[in-house]
Amino acid sequence: MKQTETNINEKPMPKNVQSHNARIKAFCDNYSLSPEEAKSAIDLMDKQLCYGYTDEIILRAERNGLQVSPQTVRFVKRGQTKNITIFNYLIDFATVIKESKVRVKGSIQKNMKK
Repeated sequence: MKQTETNINEKPMPKNVQSHNARIKAFCDNYSLSPEEAKSAIDLMDKQLCYGYTDEIILRAERNGLQVSPQTVRFVKRGQTKNITIFNYLIDFATVIKESKVRVKGSIQKNMKK
């Protein structure tokens, strides 16, 4: 196959259910969440915090006198490290991004109706 060709038969990789369930369990154990709350938090962070989120979380932490590495932020997001403060920063930042997207989408739809 040439480099420019695409394999149309390639199927998307299935979500690793075992690691997803382990992540849900970690969020439940680390932050006293129900499984539904953990799933919701994971979905929110995964959908809204794709790239560049670590810099914002580090800035928020530094404003409050905390030193944190990008790796630690990613570990908290994945459920590999327990840190309630960083977890709350992640949820807050993901919520801000989501609300911003909703406002922009509403504004665009409003302008298109004119």
